[in-house]
Amino acid sequence: MQSISFEEGYKEFSINGDEKRVIRFNPKDFGILTRMQSTLSDFSELEKKLKESNEENFVEALRDAEKTIYEKMDEVFNADVHDIIFNHQSPIALVGGEFLFMRVINAIIPIMEKEINEERKESEKRMAKYTENYAK
Repeated sequence: MQSISFEEGYKEFSINGDEKRVIRFNPKDFGILTRMQSTLSDFSELEKKLKESNEENFVEALRDAEKTIYEKMDEVFNADVHDIIFNHQSPIALVGGEFLFMRVINAIIPIMEKEINEERKESEKRMAKYTENYAK
């Protein structure tokens, strides 16, 4: 069988420096940002359900929230990453007054912004080679 080979842009990231917990994704993939945006609105709905729950259904609401967040995080990265990222903790564990899953998202966004900005600059340089004669 023949192979088609090309650079896909994937990078590996260890979670909190633990090299046994590694996820692999393309930090320049705009699809991650769009999936993350969609997921954040789903998280807002989950938070609302948790706040509205009562003593009788609170545990069930927590279980549903965890399951949904695990699924959504896997969806964001198009891979089964939730155990690696959360290390078998609840994604709604509070850390420093913030949900763990939000800490993850807030750690990933700056990485993507940096990578996308670097790629944009490289793209502008490549485009300038072809457009400089027309800019006059």
